Amino acid sequence: MTNQRRDFLKLSGAVALLPSLAQFAEGSQSKTSSKKAKSGSGAFTPLPYTNEDTLSLAAGFSWSPIASMGDVINAKGDRFGDCCDFTAFFSGTDRTQGFLWVNHEYIVSNVHAGKKIDPKTRTKAQVEAEMKLVGGSFLELRRSVAGNSLGPWSLVPDSKRAFRIDATTPIPLVGPAGGRTVRGTMGNCGGGTTPWGTVLSGEENVQDYYGKQASDDNYGWGQFFEGPENDYGWVVEVDTTNGSARKLTALGRFAH
Repeated sequence: MTNQRRDFLKLSGAVALLPSLAQFAEGSQSKTSSKKAKSGSGAFTPLPYTNEDTLSLAAGFSWSPIASMGDVINAKGDRFGDCCDFTAFFSGTDRTQGFLWVNHEYIVSNVHAGKKIDPKTRTKAQVEAEMKLVGGSFLELRRSVAGNSLGPWSLVPDSKRAFRIDATTPIPLVGPAGGRTVRGTMGNCGGGTTPWGTVLSGEENVQDYYGKQASDDNYGWGQFFEGPENDYGWVVEVDTTNGSARKLTALGRFAH
């Protein structure tokens, strides 16, 4: 990835020479969008406000599930995590193959355990199960083709490309505060992708995990495992080609 980064930085210098072109394109787009808005034409009829806890779709749209918490995602038997946040799609070798990165931000105990867990009686086994549900998933997807029509995406459960990182994965710190390896990642909220094809996953509310006292606001992992605060609160870069990860300390430590 080093050469790819170097090439990207060279290109960024060339891109800096094109501000007038970018402004022209932006201005043209604004005018086009404005005209469409005034015409009153739209792609769909907006949905009315509702407070119902359900998925609502505009007329003409449909949906199908790709993965649910606990689904097996690869040949190793790794399972999909809890509470999805940032996602990133990657195209495959043809239009029937795709890959999806998914952040798993936090845990809802009444979902994965089937009941609300009393923080004061949480066991080590329950904590170990929770540690496997955070971090992120990299999924392989497939869809069928019938003539010119493409079917919905579906999970490849025996994939050799799919992988998980979680709160138990060894991850090295690199950069100014680097030089050591820490245990896992959690609180994975926002994210992005790089021009060289990796995923960036931001560790956000990391203060909610390794408290010594469990409560409604803290999972209390610190009762059973050490979690030094400086190990978390970084941006994690994930190489989707091999499943490796590293924390980029040059981007700062805070709630990303």
